[in-house]
Amino acid sequence: MWAFDLTFGLGLALAAYVLLTPARRRWTVLLGGLALASPGLRWVTAVFGFPIRLQLSAWVVAILQALGADATANGNLIRLNGVDFAVDPACMGLQMTGLSALTGLFLIIHLENRTRTYLSFGWLTGVAGGVGMLLILTNLLRILALVIFRIAPENPLHDAIGIACLVVYLLIPLTWGLPRLYERVGKPRPPVLGLGWTRLAMLYGLMGLAGFGVVQRSQPNSSVTFPIPAGYTKKQLENGFSQYSKTGSLVYIKPVRTAYSAEHSPAVCWRGSGYEFGKIEEELIGGHRVYSGTLQRGRERLYTAWWFTNGTCRTISQFDFRWRMLRGEPAFGLVNVTATRPDALTDAVQRWY
Repeated sequence: MWAFDLTFGLGLALAAYVLLTPARRRWTVLLGGLALASPGLRWVTAVFGFPIRLQLSAWVVAILQALGADATANGNLIRLNGVDFAVDPACMGLQMTGLSALTGLFLIIHLENRTRTYLSFGWLTGVAGGVGMLLILTNLLRILALVIFRIAPENPLHDAIGIACLVVYLLIPLTWGLPRLYERVGKPRPPVLGLGWTRLAMLYGLMGLAGFGVVQRSQPNSSVTFPIPAGYTKKQLENGFSQYSKTGSLVYIKPVRTAYSAEHSPAVCWRGSGYEFGKIEEELIGGHRVYSGTLQRGRERLYTAWWFTNGTCRTISQFDFRWRMLRGEPAFGLVNVTATRPDALTDAVQRWY
């Protein structure tokens, strides 16, 4: 059944608004360039969304501890006075980035139409940075409120608090601050579209096409080679993935196509198989630093861990392995080990690491 996507709908509404107002002279080309570059935004979300969730969890716990609460963080799982709360990627607050960007764009374009002035590229960059900081603050306070008041995702107040935080900490500051910024630093709007904006839009478009067209095709889908422990049965899957299995243990090796590609994170793929993550954290298993988590589907419970390797270097850092690939080191792959018991997971990690 088709479901309405609020962000997509608002994006279409914004495009219609731009085309029907004088702002189209300045914004049509730029928004077109941003649309071409939108795969880059999705890539950033896919690559860095998980570390951001971990950092938000750590900040929330630090605030709670400063207030004297008994709080700890195990990855994306926050425990307050014995009650657990998971910072899940499907949470409403972590999906507000697109909505916030559209809101900021609408306010800027509306003010340009109303005041017949515009902001320079430098000031627009500053506004974008400010919106980003307000969005982080909004998410932080939203999660803090949900944890303190123990509001579960199925509670109607869960979404209500998210909307309230968005209004109070993002929309009100923007609607108060942007008009005053235009009054102070706004420049008279030129009668025609400036070449600078055209070039900027073209640059965005070229970046999108190059990064997700030419670059993807110019680098082959390299496989990761390293010794395979005995006793595992191999099955070759699509997209260059390999599956290795034996009783009580399942291993996936997923090549990362290029330094620019988003990896197939277990946090996403296992959900596609109907499992829910109860906890995700960085930990040492058998002396090896990995990401780990628990999986639940009905009464079935699994234990999983993953890291990146190119056969010689092993890391859990997105920045580390991507930088190494950019410098010409062999391609990396994601190794995801899953077992039915914690001790079996430890044994499998030691065998595959």
